[in-house]
Amino acid sequence: LPVSVTVADEEPYIDLFRRIAARFPDTDDCAPLEMTGLLMLLIANLQKECRMTGIHGRKLPRVQRNAIATARAMINENYRQELSLRVLADGVHLNPNYFHRLFTAACGITPLQYLTEVRISHAKYELLNTDRSVTEIAELCGFSTYNYFCTVFRKRCGMSPRDFRKKANNYYDTK
Repeated sequence: LPVSVTVADEEPYIDLFRRIAARFPDTDDCAPLEMTGLLMLLIANLQKECRMTGIHGRKLPRVQRNAIATARAMINENYRQELSLRVLADGVHLNPNYFHRLFTAACGITPLQYLTEVRISHAKYELLNTDRSVTEIAELCGFSTYNYFCTVFRKRCGMSPRDFRKKANNYYDTK
């Protein structure tokens, strides 16, 4: 999500915030679960709002919304493969330069940044939930080399993939 979002109708969001605030101090066993559900609803509504509008709050035409949604789906499904700006633009039948500007305006990040975020997200999941080596994970998540993966991961997460796994394992082992 972008840093700020202009919403079409504030009332549903205000209502959600009031419902979350009302449950916040409760010590009831169900309160955390209900708050989590309300927060998930809030995030889903904001994502829907962002798909409907660009980063600056202007409503995008349906054709542009569909192109962005298709490109994001292509990235989410094919992140393991080598994806270039041209491949993505061709997939939505747009000029690469125009597609880049449109995607960046709508999502707040470039298509390459989005692809990298998807890859890093999958890498984190693999590091936390499998015993695969970091080299295998780098390849599995679409990074061209182990060194490039480690560089990008460190830049995004502030630590190496090995340290990330070690820190997570230590955290969960002490609980």
